Amino acid sequence: MWKYIALAAGLAAFVVVRAQDTDAGSLIKSAEQAVKRAQYEQADALYAKAAALSDRPEIAPALLYLGVRALGTGNPLAAEGFFERVLKVDPKGPQAGPALSWLANMRAQDPVEAESLYKQALALENPTSIEAVDTLRKYSTLLRREGRLDEAAALEEQAKQAQTGTRRAQTSPLPDGVYRAGPGITAPSLLFKSEPQYTEEARAGKIHGTVQLTVDIAPDGFAKNIEVSRSLEPGLDQKAIESVQHWRFEPGMKDGEPVTVRATIEVNFRLI
Repeated sequence: MWKYIALAAGLAAFVVVRAQDTDAGSLIKSAEQAVKRAQYEQADALYAKAAALSDRPEIAPALLYLGVRALGTGNPLAAEGFFERVLKVDPKGPQAGPALSWLANMRAQDPVEAESLYKQALALENPTSIEAVDTLRKYSTLLRREGRLDEAAALEEQAKQAQTGTRRAQTSPLPDGVYRAGPGITAPSLLFKSEPQYTEEARAGKIHGTVQLTVDIAPDGFAKNIEVSRSLEPGLDQKAIESVQHWRFEPGMKDGEPVTVRATIEVNFRLI
């Protein structure tokens, strides 16, 4: 009889864990959609709910988001706790590299430890991912502060080359009247660009990196339907959106006429 009770208990625990996994996945998917629409209060609540579930790999995206969020709101102790928790729940997963990179950024006052963390991050990150590009740039900033200029320049060149591999083919259906650059469709070209402004909170938190936006470049040369496809930090995401809204483009062309073309824009925030 005890054998059957133990079996039933084990099955019940399995069902609970599976339910938590499903809940985490659903919460995180909804949070990602909220971030895409720049609805950060909603994203905060959804990610917090996911993070409150049991320590399993599925919650790592929520922990990483909340860590950066804490850093941007002046709570480095909480941020460090979230990043450390990422490494605990999924030490080799896709969020582990960025978590190590953020920890390295926070511990720049100890160059030896920071450099070790950056190297660990790069060992885990896809070499052509935007995460790796950001880590290389942060690492190069550390080396420049240490006077290791040649090594810093080499990392910056590596980041530049890696950046060409960060843009993935977009295959999702487009609305009627919206095109992608390709045969018969010329790509929009930038005519005017204003630099994004830092928020005081992000500057105090020493946050730097890349916001990636998906936009539709309309026939009038302005960006419309702006979505955040890769968040950096909510305040900086918003600054990136505000900046790109004022950029001006030569629109894409089809059969000699301007058309709406979907594009990916990367907005870089660098601390000097």
